[in-house]
Amino acid sequence: PTVQWLKDLGMNDAQLLTAISNFPELLTLSVERKLQPVATWFKEKLGMSDTHLSKIIEKSPQIFGYSFERNLEPSVQWFRDLGMRDAQLSKAIVTCPELLSCSLESKLIPIKEWMKEDLGISDAQIAKMVSAFPKVLTYNLETNLKSTALWLKDLGMKDSQVSKAIINRPQLLGCSLETNLKPTVQWLKNIGMSDSQVAGMIAKTPEVLERSLDNHLKPLAKWFQEDLGMDEAQFKKGIASWPQLLHSSLEANLKPLVQWFKDLGMNDSHIARVFAKFPQISSCSLKDNLKPTVQWLQQELGMSDSQVAKTISTFAGFLWLSLEENLKPTVRWFLDLGMDSPQVAQVIASCPMILSCSVEKNLKPKLQAIREAGLADSQIVSILVRFPPLLSYTLERLTDRMSALDAEGSLTEAKLVGAMVMTDQEFQFKFSGVRNRVLDSS
Repeated sequence: PTVQWLKDLGMNDAQLLTAISNFPELLTLSVERKLQPVATWFKEKLGMSDTHLSKIIEKSPQIFGYSFERNLEPSVQWFRDLGMRDAQLSKAIVTCPELLSCSLESKLIPIKEWMKEDLGISDAQIAKMVSAFPKVLTYNLETNLKSTALWLKDLGMKDSQVSKAIINRPQLLGCSLETNLKPTVQWLKNIGMSDSQVAGMIAKTPEVLERSLDNHLKPLAKWFQEDLGMDEAQFKKGIASWPQLLHSSLEANLKPLVQWFKDLGMNDSHIARVFAKFPQISSCSLKDNLKPTVQWLQQELGMSDSQVAKTISTFAGFLWLSLEENLKPTVRWFLDLGMDSPQVAQVIASCPMILSCSVEKNLKPKLQAIREAGLADSQIVSILVRFPPLLSYTLERLTDRMSALDAEGSLTEAKLVGAMVMTDQEFQFKFSGVRNRVLDSS
C-alpha cells in the first residue's frame, strides 16, 4: 500500500529508490495514520501540490514520520513569525526539506539570535535570506556561520559590510574557509589588490568568492592577460572598479563580446583598454543592449564600423545608456540645432561623453549661454563640428572664457576653441587684465 500510495502521488521508480535508500522506515509508515495526514496537512497549510510532496519525500522522507505537534507545526509557525509568506515557505521547504529537520531550540533559534545580535540582521532580512537560499539555516553555527563572519571582519570589512554581504549572498556561509575562501582572497592579493580593495570587492560582489579558483578565476585572468594582452595593472583596475567582471562567463559572455568588438575593427589593445576603463560592459547583453544601440546609431546617423569602434574605445559607457531616455533625445537635439546626420556622427565619434549629458540640465543651458554671447546657431554648429568637446566643459568655464573674449572683442570660433583648451594657468596669464576689467564693470 505504501509504495502504491507513493506512486499515486507521482513519484517515479528513481525517486522511490532514493527515498527508501535514505529512509527505509518509510515503508513501515501507515498510509492512513501517517502519510496521508501529513500530505493533507502540507496541502492545506502551505498549498503544496503532489509534485512538491514527491520532491520532499525524495530528499527528506523522514519528515513524513514527524509529529504535527512537536515538529511540523512549531517549525512552520516559527518561519511565519519571521515574516515568511506561505508561498515563500512552501518553496523553501521543497527546495530544502532539511529545514523541517532542524531543531528549533538547538539550531534555528540560536542562529537567528546570532544573526540579530552579532550582525544586526532583522527578522525580515533573515526571511529574505531563507527565501533565497534555505540551506543557510542548516549550516553549523560555530564552524560555518561564526567562523566565516569573523574571517570577513578580520579582512577589514566593517560590520555593516559583512551583514550586507551575508544578506545578499548567504551561500557564502557554506563555502569552505580553507579550500575556497582563503585561497581566493590570497590570489586576489597576489595580483596586487590591497586589503581594502579586497574587502570592498567582497562587500559589493560576495559571489566572487564562490567561483572556483582553478576552474574559473585563474583561467579568466589568464585569458585577459594572454589572449587580450591586458597587463596586471589594467586587470586589477578592471576588477577593482567592477568585481562582477570576475563573475562573467568566458564562453557565454566574454568571448562573444570580444569577437563582436573585433568585427567592428577594434584590436586587442583597444579592447583591453575598454575592459580596464569600462569593465561594466562585461555585464551588458550583446543581443538586448549592445547590438541594438550600435545598429541604431548606424541606421540613424550612418556611423561606420570604424566610427563605432573609435567611439567605444574612447567612451564605452555610452553603450549602456538608454536609447529612449538618453541617446535618441540627445541626437534629436543636435539635429534640431541644425547639424546633419554625418556631422552628429562625427561629434559623437570624437566626443562620445556628450551622449551622457542631460539635454535639459546640461546641453540647453550651455547652448543658451553661447547664443547670449552673440554666436548664431550656424556658428555653434561649425564650432562643434570642429571642436566636439566644447559642450563637455562646465558652464562656468564656458561663460567665463566667452566673457573674456567678448571683452577684448575677439569672440570668434577659432578664439573660443583656443581659449577652451587652455589650462587655467594659461588662461589666467593671458586674460587676467581682461577678466579684471570685466569684473570691475560688473
